[in-house]
Amino acid sequence: MQGANKANHLPNIKHELNQKNKLFNDIIEWLRAQNVGFLSTNKDSLGVNLVNTLTDILWYVDGNHHTLASRACDIPEALTHFNGYYKPELRKRKKIDSTSLQENILRSHSTALLLLTENGFLKREKWLPIKTILLEFGQNLKKYADFLVSQQYRTECSASKKVFQGDKERWEYLAPVSNINPTKQARYNLLHTAIIHSDFFAPIVVNDYSPGEPNRRYDYFKGLIVPVKCCQFTYTGSKEHLMFLWKVPMVSESDLLTKNMQIACNLRKSLPVYHSRAMRREFLSLFGRTISNKSAFLREAYRRLTGDQSASLTASQTEVDRRISEILDNEDSELICDLRLNNRGQPEKYNEFLSECQNYINEKLELAVDDRRHDKIDKGGDVITHLADAFSVRDLYEQVKAKLAPNILVPSQQWLRWQFWPRHANFQSSHRYTGKLKVKFMIQSRQFRKTHVDMHYASAIFRYQKEFAIMYKPFCNFVCMDDKHKLKVGEPGYPVATVERGKQVIVAMGKKFEVADHDFTKFSITPSVNLFSEIPDEIEQTFYGGQVFVGVKETAFQSSSPWRHATEMSKILKNSFLENGMIKPILIFYSDGGPDHRLTYVSVQMSLICLFLIFDLDMICVARTPPQNSWKNPAERIMSILNLGFQSLGLMREKTEHYEKQLDSANSLGEIRKLAEKYPTIEEEVLDSVEPVRILLSNVITRLKWKDKNLKVFNPATEGEIFDLRREILKIDQDIKVTDSTQQDIKKRKLFVSFLNDHCKIAQYIFSVKKCGKTSCHVCKKPRLSNEMFERLYHLPDPEPLNCDKYKSFDQLYGKPTSEKYRPSLVGKPSSEHGLPFSPSSQYAKNVEMVVLCSDCDKPRVLYSKKVVRGVRRTQLSNCLTDIQYTCGFSFDELDLEEETHVLKTVFLRKNITCNCTIELTYYSAGFEDVCFFCGTDELEPAEAGDEDEAKKYYPLCTGCKDNDVPSVSLSKVSYSVASGSVTLECSVTSTLAVTNVFWQRQVLGDIETINSQTNITKYSGSSTSNPSLTILNALPSDEGSYVCFASSSGGQGHSGITKLSVTGVGNPCTDSSLLLSPSLACVAASSGDLARNGITAEEKCSILMGTILSCIINKIKTDYSGRTCTEEQRHNIIVNNREDIGNMLNVDPMSCLPTSSCTDIEAITYYIPVICESQINSLRSFGSCSDFSDALKCYYYHVGTDKCDMTQYMNTVSTNYTKWIEDIKKPEPNTCNVDMDWIGPGSKVSLCSDPDAVHLIVNMYCPNDLKEFISASQDDKCMKASNLVVCIEQQLKAVLKAICTIDSIYQLISMYQTQIIGVSNQPSIQDCHIVMTTPAEEMTTMEEAMTTMDPQTTTATIVVVEGEFEANMKVNKTWDSKFEDKNSTEYNELTEKFRNQTLALYNYKNSSVEVEDIVILEVSKGSIVFVIVIILKKDSPNFRNWTSEKLIQETATIIEAVKKDPEVDNLDFVQTINTQEISVKEVTVVLTECDKNSYIKTIIHNSCDAALRRLTQVPDSQERCRIFLQMIGCVVFNAQQCSVEKVTKTMTTHFQDIVSGVGIVTGFDPSSCYASVDTVVLPTMMPITSPVRPCVHPDVLSYILNFDCHYDAIPTDIEQGASMTEKCRFYWQSSACVYRMSKMNPLLQSAGACTYSDITSVLQQHASQMYQVKPNNVTPLDCYSKHFNVYRTFSC
Repeated sequence: MQGANKANHLPNIKHELNQKNKLFNDIIEWLRAQNVGFLSTNKDSLGVNLVNTLTDILWYVDGNHHTLASRACDIPEALTHFNGYYKPELRKRKKIDSTSLQENILRSHSTALLLLTENGFLKREKWLPIKTILLEFGQNLKKYADFLVSQQYRTECSASKKVFQGDKERWEYLAPVSNINPTKQARYNLLHTAIIHSDFFAPIVVNDYSPGEPNRRYDYFKGLIVPVKCCQFTYTGSKEHLMFLWKVPMVSESDLLTKNMQIACNLRKSLPVYHSRAMRREFLSLFGRTISNKSAFLREAYRRLTGDQSASLTASQTEVDRRISEILDNEDSELICDLRLNNRGQPEKYNEFLSECQNYINEKLELAVDDRRHDKIDKGGDVITHLADAFSVRDLYEQVKAKLAPNILVPSQQWLRWQFWPRHANFQSSHRYTGKLKVKFMIQSRQFRKTHVDMHYASAIFRYQKEFAIMYKPFCNFVCMDDKHKLKVGEPGYPVATVERGKQVIVAMGKKFEVADHDFTKFSITPSVNLFSEIPDEIEQTFYGGQVFVGVKETAFQSSSPWRHATEMSKILKNSFLENGMIKPILIFYSDGGPDHRLTYVSVQMSLICLFLIFDLDMICVARTPPQNSWKNPAERIMSILNLGFQSLGLMREKTEHYEKQLDSANSLGEIRKLAEKYPTIEEEVLDSVEPVRILLSNVITRLKWKDKNLKVFNPATEGEIFDLRREILKIDQDIKVTDSTQQDIKKRKLFVSFLNDHCKIAQYIFSVKKCGKTSCHVCKKPRLSNEMFERLYHLPDPEPLNCDKYKSFDQLYGKPTSEKYRPSLVGKPSSEHGLPFSPSSQYAKNVEMVVLCSDCDKPRVLYSKKVVRGVRRTQLSNCLTDIQYTCGFSFDELDLEEETHVLKTVFLRKNITCNCTIELTYYSAGFEDVCFFCGTDELEPAEAGDEDEAKKYYPLCTGCKDNDVPSVSLSKVSYSVASGSVTLECSVTSTLAVTNVFWQRQVLGDIETINSQTNITKYSGSSTSNPSLTILNALPSDEGSYVCFASSSGGQGHSGITKLSVTGVGNPCTDSSLLLSPSLACVAASSGDLARNGITAEEKCSILMGTILSCIINKIKTDYSGRTCTEEQRHNIIVNNREDIGNMLNVDPMSCLPTSSCTDIEAITYYIPVICESQINSLRSFGSCSDFSDALKCYYYHVGTDKCDMTQYMNTVSTNYTKWIEDIKKPEPNTCNVDMDWIGPGSKVSLCSDPDAVHLIVNMYCPNDLKEFISASQDDKCMKASNLVVCIEQQLKAVLKAICTIDSIYQLISMYQTQIIGVSNQPSIQDCHIVMTTPAEEMTTMEEAMTTMDPQTTTATIVVVEGEFEANMKVNKTWDSKFEDKNSTEYNELTEKFRNQTLALYNYKNSSVEVEDIVILEVSKGSIVFVIVIILKKDSPNFRNWTSEKLIQETATIIEAVKKDPEVDNLDFVQTINTQEISVKEVTVVLTECDKNSYIKTIIHNSCDAALRRLTQVPDSQERCRIFLQMIGCVVFNAQQCSVEKVTKTMTTHFQDIVSGVGIVTGFDPSSCYASVDTVVLPTMMPITSPVRPCVHPDVLSYILNFDCHYDAIPTDIEQGASMTEKCRFYWQSSACVYRMSKMNPLLQSAGACTYSDITSVLQQHASQMYQVKPNNVTPLDCYSKHFNVYRTFSC
């Protein structure tokens, strides 16, 4: 019985009569395999129920496992093998597919499974896996059932939405019937008439001619006949049966097919769509039940979504639907309520809200007048503008609502929309608008302009200017200036309409004429508008009020120019704005960016400066609009007023008295102006002939009003008045000419250029002039503003970004230094896509033969088309261009052109063109009238007589552009070095004029070779206008030299600086003595006969040496080494470096053959200047300028020494020996130079530290790389590069000119003469980068005293507080143990570790406000136990910067007392004994000297230890690298002298990668690995650096010279292994001679006393094992210096 009660029973197996029974049995076997079962009492109930349920479900889903899995409703993996039982196809039934699964059955099976899982037996542990399987199976079945429900729902919805599309679309061709009986002819007469008179393929709706009754219409359609061949198209829909006919020609049907299909396609678009009531009812029922919305809105939604055109059921419903449509169109469900509340007669509730709206629009949004200048004018005279930028009503509503007080009534958003002016006054919807906000809520699609990249930037400037005007409102005038488009003036008898065509117009008083059809004119009138704005009190208020002045000028002889505008402005100011004989001291202008207002033009700047001078202004401030944005100018609004007055006016001039015949032959303004050169009185007669027109326009203008003020008219400026104004500029510079108007003109006017630099701010959109306030200024008078006001008067700031969307406010920037570096057009890149669907060419331009003028720059831009534009389309294009305001860079596809066949759809313009671009090349190749290539004017520079053919080779230029700047040529590197192969000397050319020629010059020893694109094309490439860089395809030593790039244009010729090319591949005997032996021996042997003569003197030997032998050596080097040429310096060094060998061979000291340096011997001057001043001489030979000549003379003067060279004698020597100079220097320039040598007086002793010319010499000769890095550095790196440059200057002044100068004095000197010394005026200046180091007051009281008492061998230092670190003394009441004295003892380490840990825990105590990062113990001493520690605070703590010594002492004592009283603290027993009364704390400071500066150490390394530095980058072995690096430390310590080994080591280790940058790459090397320990440097010293030994015999110093200056760390293999004793000794002899020679050349080594050759050789012998890294076998220096003493003596000299 016990066994029977065990839960291991399963239902009985069935007989397998069918597949389902087999499935039942297999499930039982699966359960048995799972080791589960039932009690014997439950197996036939619970057990059978479970197995039957599984059997039914698995049987049902059998064959659909994949279907369930496709929807992520997989059969559990444990049940997947129950498959393949149910196969109805075996019994000739339908095969199972996915459609066999039904939602209700699946849901039933799912419920059965889920109920099974609730049975108690499945909760037992061994049944849990089965339960999980059943639960997953049931959930997946339920999931698939849900899917079937959703699928069925979507299917039903889709079916209900289907629109009945009609059951037939039938085609048929109807043949013509010739004999029509009278009955049918009468029946179809109207239709036949319409067909006969229609065009081919013009559709006719047959329904329009058929009877209205359905039965009769059916008969009409059925019996239809036609008199001509037609195509019949029949459409049958749900409610309509439509028939269409169109006449077709008698051709084959295949030819008609395409055209007929197009007609049918167009007809389908207009066919009506009708939906049944049942379809609409289902939609309303479904969505109305779901979203609970009103049926009227749902009907409208259905109609808009489906296009249903079914009529409403009732008239009432029709009216409701119409109102709903109106509400939806206006997007306001509260519209009816709002309109009801504001019926006429009701009080205005929202006046305050509307007033605030108008203020917000004036302040924040850009407005523009109509592009046709036909804006509406309201009763108050206000111009109704439109929005220039898009914005939403919602945003306006929310912004204004936020500003108002809570008690102010606020309407709905749609009510606000109705307060604008209507977009179209003649539309029915216009009656809804009130017009209270005088702005059209629209952006004109016809306004042919686009947002310029600088639009936001320039808008910020305009806002700054307005805020500036408000700030100085009582003291300034604000003027907006603009010119209206030209008004055409007809010829006598042919008046031309100013605004409209084809009307009778008033021409003059009492006369009427019919306006001619054409509008070809030669003359025109230009109205100039000046709006003197009334400055408001707040920026939100308008600037559009004020007095308007209009000038009417004839265009040919009174054209707009900067000088004319300035002269006319001065007349207006004098006549209308004088107060006590003076105008206000500040004048502000705002204008567009046309040529007459372009602020970067010199003529514009000069005209404004003249206004500044003539009215004694304290400041004049001018800003302008960006390109394509002249509509921003408030003066533009006046144009609509003028257009109103000019309506229906026709203009024509009267006949001249004498020159009508000549004027008839002139077809342009340029030709008319040329006539004035031939006939002086023609200008006066032309002006008289146009005077009636000018009077007529003036009368009209004076009757117009702006803001209730009549417009005033001013007369054009005369040439005499303009000339008088231009003479004002002579107050600045007497040498300036009144005709000077270009950059090229003013470059020579130093006083004027100085005035621009000192008084003016020049930017792209800003120009201002301000008094300097200095009493010494010869131009400025005393400021008229009070001193307090004037001190707060600054130039207008440049915008700087606050974030990605906004610029900083005026208050944030005013008075602070700013620059244009954030101007978008300055940093952006132009587009490279022309935007045409084809490549623009001259042929496509000829297809149009028209251009369009830019409204900003007046340059003609070419129109392109693939098809020829003629006839009606050409007229349409001409009319369109008349209505378009074009600006460079935009195309017609930006217009909203609805017509597909519009002419502008096929005509195109370049998109990648701006106002700064030149005229397109296709303009000239297409044959248009010649205009200036750069500015587009037709006033061209005439070709000189005889040069007409030559002039045709170039693009035409006007006089102004022809006189523009010469090309700017720059090089990317100052030197190139290549072993062999190809090298490219990179050059870039920029020019405002077309570059016509590029060539290079190579200069060697005064010989110049010219290289251009045609020179030896197998050797060179480049050197052309398209590629100015020069590529040398196979560089040889013969290609070495100084290279200069030249570029020419019609404006002149420019050139680059000098770049030097070195070729190292085949060896260089000019610098390598080992390669010099062979040519030297050969040349000496060739001269042996002359040298062996009896009685030959030393002078004769010198003559043979310097003449015959040296020339022979140079020629032999050139022959044997691929044309290599030695420079003068290298030739000199051949004599000096081989002095011993030469002396031994010739028995004469070669140094005696060299001239003695002197300022009175022209031989010495011409010999040594090329040797010691190579760069200056190269510049003189290449360019031949007087400044180069002066630089060369100064260089020699400084090298000789100002104490040894008398300036007067020096200059006399040079000036009286021109012939010798020309012969030796090979540059006959001094005859034409009046060299200014006033930089030092005769015999004077000027300190070189305060001599800008001396520093300029050092910078260009010895610090060119540092100078280049400083000039090209970014703003963030500028000061770091300045520090490197100054340190280099300080070192080289000391080494070259023996001048000891301080860093401070060099900074001060460069700051005073920055442009003169380094050639650029950087912002910030180099002085801004210098922080003057403070000197303790008790030692030095003034900087002058410090300069006189400072030791030149010491560096300046400064004490710097280390932020967040405090040194503290704490006394612990514990007994001192003598074991603590040993810092390496265990007791000492345990003591310090315990104190450190407890101190950290003390400061982390719960009541502590001190956040400590670490504790460092510096010292432990007696006195109980006294700890000296450093407390390092956490830098990210909130009060990190607030701690002081006193606060830290107080807080520490408070914490200790709190810890003592806290019973829970038991682990701070040690620090609890600290005596709080004796705690002392002070800030940690460090003394920083130049030894701590990376720039200082780096300069020493690059100047004095560069040989080791370069070796370090080439050696791969780590041990060898360490040896070199440690010797570099010794080199720096020696050369710096005042720097300790520790400081040098720390600086070099920390900044190692920066030190090697620019020389090479050192990877995988850690300098700290070279040290014995972390803080200890083991230098390879044989004697301490600080030992009292003369530097010239210090073993470490000589070791460095031997291995790095003389390169004797490697020897030839034959000497090392098998050479003779003599050859091995020669190695030592030559090495000692080199060390001796190098020590004599270093002034630092001689500073403590000179050393003899014997002194040096003794040191080399004593330390040979350490000094000579590689040496010959089996021989020592001692052997060589003792056994071969006689030979050795020949090297000792």
